[in-house]
Amino acid sequence: MRHRLPFLLAFTTAIVACQPDRQVPTELARSDVDTVRGNVTAQEALFVLVPSPVLTSEQEARLARIRNRLSSVEVHVALLRTAPEVALQVGRTVGFDVSPTRRFVALGEQVPPRPAGVISWAGPLQNEFGWVQLVLTSKGVTGTLHAPDALYRFEPIGGGFHALIQIGTLPPEHPPESPSGAVQPSSEPPSGSAMIREADLSTSSVPTTIDVLVVYTPAVTAAITDVAGLIQLAIDETNTSYSNSGVNATLRSVYSSEVSYSEAGRTYQQHVAALQSPSDGIMDIVHTWRNQYSADVVVLLVNDAAFCGLASRILASQTTAFAAVYWRGSDTTCSAQSTSAITRLAVTNHRSLQDTSCQEPVQALKSS
Repeated sequence: MRHRLPFLLAFTTAIVACQPDRQVPTELARSDVDTVRGNVTAQEALFVLVPSPVLTSEQEARLARIRNRLSSVEVHVALLRTAPEVALQVGRTVGFDVSPTRRFVALGEQVPPRPAGVISWAGPLQNEFGWVQLVLTSKGVTGTLHAPDALYRFEPIGGGFHALIQIGTLPPEHPPESPSGAVQPSSEPPSGSAMIREADLSTSSVPTTIDVLVVYTPAVTAAITDVAGLIQLAIDETNTSYSNSGVNATLRSVYSSEVSYSEAGRTYQQHVAALQSPSDGIMDIVHTWRNQYSADVVVLLVNDAAFCGLASRILASQTTAFAAVYWRGSDTTCSAQSTSAITRLAVTNHRSLQDTSCQEPVQALKSS
């Protein structure tokens, strides 16, 4: 069993561990799509806006759900360009027409290795401050575009069509009775646990690897087209945040799965309690998976817009390294300033403990 230091953790979710880079995503093509996509500019526009799309009933339903979200300020429909993997490479500039009157251009800087059929792509906006983070799967592109004065989200709705969403008001970060973001706030590490200081993460030459188990409810599956893309995006954004904050840590997903759990009529405290308990008859399989895949942290994605999320404990131990997060908070869009991730946990490695101290979690800054 490999040894690993404890760590500082911003929100953590992912779908697969890094594997050799074989970026061959399934092309999203329809007989009438290429005509609309025909003119790609010198910046290789990733999406082509479609003012009057002809959608299936399922696509219409997905689009209606997106437009009905309280956070959706403006929504446009667009088609993903043919062969998007050609544009999503290091050193390529990509155009983003988020509305008929607004266009951004970003330069690809990060394309880390991913499994076959998946591309993670990220880079700064050109000529203005901002950052774009994308994940391409066979279902389309899931991503965020952080501009100086606005936040945009990209979601596939099927058949190559995507919703380009300007994000507005978001839920409160945490329940008012848990201002720290945890059910059990703590200023000192719990007995028998161990934390690593921020300075250690910043100066260590050996990256800390954080293994994450992500589970999600049927309501989350129904709410979005590409759960796997969402989870990978959350992992990528958190790793970018760590890098920009000087935190020498990397998130790695070890497993993800849907679980049988209904968030309806339950509070975030109840979500966390149900996730954390190993023997209450609710999601107990999660603890089997955690041990099977040696996960440090367990995160439950819920379709509960009351708050952005809640952890069991700050400076958590093996038994309290659990968090429930509103799925739309999983890509950091659930933060008013977009400067920190949702769930700030300082969690110990649940397999080996050391005696060190801990400082406050570092903010996960988004910068170019």
